[in-house]
Amino acid sequence: MPTAYLGERPSLAIVIPAFNAAGTIGDTLASIAAQSHAPHEVIVVDDGSTDQTARVAARHSGVRVIRQANTGLAGARNRGLRSVCSQAVTFLDADDTIKPEFVERMTRSIRSHDVSCCAYEFLGPRLEALGWPCEPTERDARLEALIEFNPFAIGALAFRTDVLRGLSPAGPFDPSLSVHEDWAMLLRLSARGARWTSTLSGPLFGYRLRPGSMSTSIAQMGEVGERVIASAPVEEALKPGAIRRWRLRTLARAMATGDKELCAPLIAALKPIGGGDADTLAGALRHALCRADCVGPKEAPSRAQPWRERVAAAALGAPWAADAVGRAFGRRSPSALLDPDLLAECADAPRVVVYGVGRNGRALMGELRSMPGDTPVAWMDDSPAARAVGLRIDLDDLAPGDLVVVTPDDHAAMLARLAASFRGRVRLLFPTQPLRRSA
Repeated sequence: MPTAYLGERPSLAIVIPAFNAAGTIGDTLASIAAQSHAPHEVIVVDDGSTDQTARVAARHSGVRVIRQANTGLAGARNRGLRSVCSQAVTFLDADDTIKPEFVERMTRSIRSHDVSCCAYEFLGPRLEALGWPCEPTERDARLEALIEFNPFAIGALAFRTDVLRGLSPAGPFDPSLSVHEDWAMLLRLSARGARWTSTLSGPLFGYRLRPGSMSTSIAQMGEVGERVIASAPVEEALKPGAIRRWRLRTLARAMATGDKELCAPLIAALKPIGGGDADTLAGALRHALCRADCVGPKEAPSRAQPWRERVAAAALGAPWAADAVGRAFGRRSPSALLDPDLLAECADAPRVVVYGVGRNGRALMGELRSMPGDTPVAWMDDSPAARAVGLRIDLDDLAPGDLVVVTPDDHAAMLARLAASFRGRVRLLFPTQPLRRSA
């Protein structure tokens, strides 16, 4: 992959594919107009809209509108990329927004890399804050992680233009894919050895959720996702397990929306469900239920009972469904963040050690950093490539007074390692069984 230095302030193009987006694209373009450092180009590809999308876009100064017959999201992005003259490019959807410092920070970040990544947040239908940040890292872009699912929002990434064009003469996005075209592209990009920046904190990008946006495409997302995994440029041995876990994630989406018709064949194909399957399903449910209802994790406790009833009904009364909900939300409430008892215990601990800095671990560390007081926080991870803010330690560095919080859904191996060498306090972020309370 070429990684030549792009200069102190590389030029950036923003490409916006748009189909019947007249009601939302004005918000997207207004957020671009508010940038502290203006992008070099703003290109809206009107992909066969039948509303006033092109007219709304043309009202904004500096916006170039390209109109074409409908080709789908992948085709519209490829068309926009062909028109780009800038050194780097970002693809925004026509209902998302960026913070005023997005362009400035992303261009400074990508200077000697192929992909720049920033933290993002989910927003409500009216762009209201949901208190739901996401901070994937370059570790998540490794093939063994990315084959599982795509944690990146396409609008939270900037790419070297020449690197994207080098993926395929026809364009980096596969027009045969009705969804997940960005996931397939990222897999190919990582297989080529793309160099990613560390994730910029912020968040700098806002991903708008809208009611019903997930329920209408779950079956399609599931089927196309399996195709993406099956054709991905990764070791064949990784694919069967990844496909099974992808079906569990599709089942979680179907359960979250109460889609019994889609749940039935998935349940039949996945039987028996247990062990690691239940942990995967629990993690997916936490995300899917919040997303289906357009709410943030802190609002989840108030929805405990209706969510449990929805999942149980959609799972056709299967006994493991209640277990999955319990694993997802712990024994007290379906909070995707900290249990109040765990929060109090962390505040009183001489030091908190976060074990596992994936999606769950990073969310926990963000909560701990916002707590009053000065409790020291360290972290550890079994992967040498893991990255997080703060002090990294190893198992040998644990002190008897440490409170270790194990964050992944699949935590059996981590608990076994702790049991072999550590006699202090251990807690699960999402407890499903009692752990030892003291040394």
